[in-house]
Amino acid sequence: MVEPKIYRETVERLKALGFPFELPLEVTHYIGGEFVRGENFFPVVYPATGEVIGTAPEGREKEVEMAVAAAKEAFKRWGKMPPSQRRPYLRRFAEKIREYKPVFEVLESLDVGRPSTRTAWATWTAWPTT
Repeated sequence: MVEPKIYRETVERLKALGFPFELPLEVTHYIGGEFVRGENFFPVVYPATGEVIGTAPEGREKEVEMAVAAAKEAFKRWGKMPPSQRRPYLRRFAEKIREYKPVFEVLESLDVGRPSTRTAWATWTAWPTT
């Protein structure tokens, strides 16, 4: 079990960063523009303390088939779209990742159990924006 002070500080930091959810967090699949709750969940454990900080769904055959069908459907439009029309979507996506970088750092730190300055997010989101 995590020491309450560390847990409280993490929850407070997430709230200060505008994280709209509470811990423990239940993650769902996002397929075809909709959140899809899986059938079987596994615990997400903070390795530094052994505390369960959330649950995540197993992607079973049903969810994989739904995701593949949604991707094929989306590609029908996306594949015909010229790069100049795709660019604003990709830029907006990148902007949102950068905007929520501090939240991702905290969540990734909880997931892998190391300081947020050493997470992959810290390096990955530091790439140039051009």
